[in-house]
Amino acid sequence: MCIHYLAEMTQGLNYEVIIVDNGSADETPSFLQSLKGDVQVITNSSNRGFAKASNQGALKARGRHLLFLNNDTLPQGGWLSELMSTLEERSRIGIAGSKLLYPDGSIQHAGIAFNKKGIPYLIYQGLHPDHPAVNRMRELQAVTAACMLVRKDLFFGIGGFDETYKNGLEDVDLCLKARERNWKIVYNPLSVLYHFEETTPGRKRHDAQNLAAFTGRWRGKIISDEDRIAKEDGLRVVYDRQGRFYWVYNLDYINRLRVEGKTHQALRILRDTYHLFSKNPYIPQHEKALLEKALRLCGAHAGD
Repeated sequence: MCIHYLAEMTQGLNYEVIIVDNGSADETPSFLQSLKGDVQVITNSSNRGFAKASNQGALKARGRHLLFLNNDTLPQGGWLSELMSTLEERSRIGIAGSKLLYPDGSIQHAGIAFNKKGIPYLIYQGLHPDHPAVNRMRELQAVTAACMLVRKDLFFGIGGFDETYKNGLEDVDLCLKARERNWKIVYNPLSVLYHFEETTPGRKRHDAQNLAAFTGRWRGKIISDEDRIAKEDGLRVVYDRQGRFYWVYNLDYINRLRVEGKTHQALRILRDTYHLFSKNPYIPQHEKALLEKALRLCGAHAGD
């Protein structure tokens, strides 16, 4: 499906497709043999991991840019031209990332933030795709390589993906290395793909090892930006006693929208927040009470 969508949805650009088969044991090899056109296939006898396979593919690429794309994604119209225009907008933008949606249409990726311990995570997961917070182009410290466009000279100039990592944090590490050399990382919400996410068996097997390698390398060098991002979007990041976090609306921001006559926008944010609250059993009661009060102020109720 990914290959089909790639062919159908990528218009107006010259591109080549390089597929790295990481030791597939199903019908993938026979399918890849049937492909025609400007397609290269690299076959590994075993699963060498994301970083190694991506570096293998990058070495074969002939273009000026490299687009890393997971095989469990479905590109939508204009996805690649939007990423290309992002890199061409300013000379110091080195990496661009996309808006990724879960199969139900909610947000899977709208960029990556860092918490107060310097740990990266995907921001705004579960939000409605029309929420204002996920529809602004912005500079971030990192984006996911599930769909990532990188200048090729930058990629090889910083050593590509570090193969120390095994299916996790390679992309964040790459973005941070690019920022060390004064390159900018940008999220473009106009580039949209569906992402089924982490369908490979054993995908999280090395998470602890990856995190240890990441924190050992970047400790003291990362700026926590979750509060800044939330404030930009009129939201807050709240942690409970168990360390679980969630994004909630900022009441001052909602009131300002009401005063400015933007009640419809305020209601959209509140209803989206209510949808997230209803799925999270750990939201404190006082936060739910504040949300219901804000809904009433906007002339609606929690059940509307």
